[in-house]
Amino acid sequence: MATDIVEQLADSLAKTGVKDGELSYKGQGRKLDDAQSVEDMVKEIQDFEGLQALRLEGNTLGVAAAQAIAKALETKSDFKRCYWSDMFTGRLRSEIPPALNSLGDALMLAGARLTVLDLSDNAFGPDGVKGIENLLKSSTCYTLQELRLNNCGMGIGGGKILAASLMQCHQKSTADGSPLSLKVFVAGRNRLENDGATALAQAFQIMGSLEEVHMPQNGINHPGVTALASAMQHNLGLRILNLNDNTFTERGAIAMAQALKHLRSIQVINFGDCLVRPEGAKAIAETVSDGLPMLKELNLSYGEITADAALAVVQALKNKDQLEKLDLNGNCLGEDGCRLLKDTMEEMNMSERLAPLSDDEGESDDEDEEDNDEDDDDDDDEDEEDYDEEQCDSERERERLHRRHWRRRTDYDDDSEEQEYDPEEEERDAIDDEEMKNEEETEEEGRWDSDPEPPVLLVSDLNDELLSGSYLTVTLQHPHKATSQSGSIVPKLEAAVGLRMAALGGSQHSFIQRKAAHSKASRLRDNADGLNLRGPGRPRVQGSQVDRRKESHSASSSEEDEAAPPPAFSSITPPSSLSLQSFKDVGSERGGEKELWVSVFRYLNRAELLACMSVCKAWYKWTCDKRLWSHIDVSRCSPLSNQALAGIVKRQPVSLDLSWTPLARRQLNCLITRLSGLRELRVTGLPWSCLSALVSPTLPQLRLLDLRWCEGFSDPQIKELILPPGLESTRSRLRNIVTLHLSGLDLSESTLRLLQRHMPQLEKLDLAHCKNITDSSVALLAAAGTHTRNNITELTLAGCSGLTDGVLSYLKRLPSLTLLDIRGCKGISRRACDAFISDLSHIALYCMMEEKLIQRLD
Repeated sequence: MATDIVEQLADSLAKTGVKDGELSYKGQGRKLDDAQSVEDMVKEIQDFEGLQALRLEGNTLGVAAAQAIAKALETKSDFKRCYWSDMFTGRLRSEIPPALNSLGDALMLAGARLTVLDLSDNAFGPDGVKGIENLLKSSTCYTLQELRLNNCGMGIGGGKILAASLMQCHQKSTADGSPLSLKVFVAGRNRLENDGATALAQAFQIMGSLEEVHMPQNGINHPGVTALASAMQHNLGLRILNLNDNTFTERGAIAMAQALKHLRSIQVINFGDCLVRPEGAKAIAETVSDGLPMLKELNLSYGEITADAALAVVQALKNKDQLEKLDLNGNCLGEDGCRLLKDTMEEMNMSERLAPLSDDEGESDDEDEEDNDEDDDDDDDEDEEDYDEEQCDSERERERLHRRHWRRRTDYDDDSEEQEYDPEEEERDAIDDEEMKNEEETEEEGRWDSDPEPPVLLVSDLNDELLSGSYLTVTLQHPHKATSQSGSIVPKLEAAVGLRMAALGGSQHSFIQRKAAHSKASRLRDNADGLNLRGPGRPRVQGSQVDRRKESHSASSSEEDEAAPPPAFSSITPPSSLSLQSFKDVGSERGGEKELWVSVFRYLNRAELLACMSVCKAWYKWTCDKRLWSHIDVSRCSPLSNQALAGIVKRQPVSLDLSWTPLARRQLNCLITRLSGLRELRVTGLPWSCLSALVSPTLPQLRLLDLRWCEGFSDPQIKELILPPGLESTRSRLRNIVTLHLSGLDLSESTLRLLQRHMPQLEKLDLAHCKNITDSSVALLAAAGTHTRNNITELTLAGCSGLTDGVLSYLKRLPSLTLLDIRGCKGISRRACDAFISDLSHIALYCMMEEKLIQRLD
């Protein structure tokens, strides 16, 4: 009997780590739902005299289980350290606050004095912060030295709650005679952004005791960085500052460089992937050169730093004897710049301290780029800088585009309104047209190559029944010589309204003021009597046409009631489908002008949008409207620069195609963490070394994922992607997938089991050329009671050599199937396909569109 007790005790000690007053259940993967599931744990806590630390990482804790553990902690007055990271995996967010409240209340009741509180990797959001709010304000946290909240998804709201709690704790503890002296603060990957970071900066400034600050990947831009820089100046004992993967730009970097001058104890500076740019790097180099005697590590990687700025950084480290590592990888140095840096470091006997430069992005094309901060869309100053930054690229694109369009010059009086028909005026106009034509022919000989004519963008033949015979013409034209400035371009929108619409009220006058690049206004005129109907390849309306328009108001004959034939479609824009409401009376509403132009821009391709961007700042802002960039295709492109990534993030697409485009893991991680509204992602042909970034709690709620022909993808990678380690099935990040493409991957039945269990909304599945797919694999998709059996509408099994005629008996069980592609499946005969169609004829009609391509006829 005694032997059994000893063995039980040994077994218990083997599973539970006990050392230095610490009780550990770390990494045991226990699912603790209720009080019964934690009975042994509660007993061990109660029996542990002098308990100071409890490790619960790697388990999953329910509300009832947390309450039971809390009850056991109520008597542990010596308790100091909470290691409670990753302990709510698979739990509903609503379960977390009450569980944390129970544990916090127990510690306060016990009179514990915490030194470490670690709740990292719990993804509890702002509500979770509310669960520890009372604990942070209490006397239990007056002695807190380490607060670790990495990867908790706090957001801006959670950051503000946390900051307010820390400031109140400091205020109370100061009044109590023992001010809060927090030394370590960790809050990476929390999407704090500018407002959250600014709120925390206030708390940091008040405490003034920080030694380590880790806040990477928080979407902080220069306003938030500047606030943090100001706060860091008051924490003179700071040793480690990690703000990796935020967006400093020059302004943020310069502000941080000024703050570093006060931090004589700083040892590690990690500003990698922060877009510090050349001016920011030079400012940091100046600070390093003048001080920071204890500096051991400096990371300025992936910051779009040029060779001369990087050289300034290297030279600033000349007398830093304690330096252990300098990381300048992923910048814009070029081969010569990399060689120069290595030679300089070697001359200083510090070559071994320079990190590899293997990811250098080559020399920068534009060293004088303006800030392009993604969070300043509503700030006019920022919009002007964004406009200037992209002006160069869009100007080159515009010149290329202009040469493809009809050249046209139009005199347009900005102050003109409706005019009566005058034959003499028409004759004068005809003479003016002839003079203009001669003038253009003369100018073409010496000016067009250097000053191309702006394009004419035609949106014609509106499809709405009420708008039959109507069209819109968008012209980017040079103004009249008498009023023009050099290089100015006037955007202009003209509408020609068909007779049917005119009879319904189209003759009402509506004018929309339009800002031009040379500060003149042009107008939208949608009345049928006073329009300039000239367009690309379309002559000015002559007297007979005007007479016919005027006579149409009397409706004296059926022939006169017929609308004039619409102009030919533009070769570059599809027919419009604008409704009447899209440009009727919209200019009189607040913001209506923008909505009208966005509705026109919607019919332009990407090259034409670039041309429109260069017209004026208003057009630049409007062409950046997210509705125009819902789908972005950068497939088969050269490696994307940081500026390109920032442009994608700024436009917040719903659909993104990165197929066959070389991409680093950090770049893909940057995109998926910042594109919260992304619903369709295509990454065909990319390797697992890059796509491993998709194994992230910040992965958007995708509805389409295309992984065709991705290298290194097999069952283990699919499992890690669908169900990351420790994550329960109900919380799979891919649970909303509707369309999934897995062509060409090395998959087996285990992957199909995962799809069956964890993708309840899956409707379209592509398994083409998956050599390990067999009849029994498909049988899993058609198993009774599964979501896939009821939901699958399109199934692609083309090229799956392991399939036989027997698979069709399983596919008959899919009641919603509308498309079945089994082309190239040599084991399936044509006779079996005909029998399959015949057997299903009592349910629905199917036909063979191509050889072994079966489609349902609805």
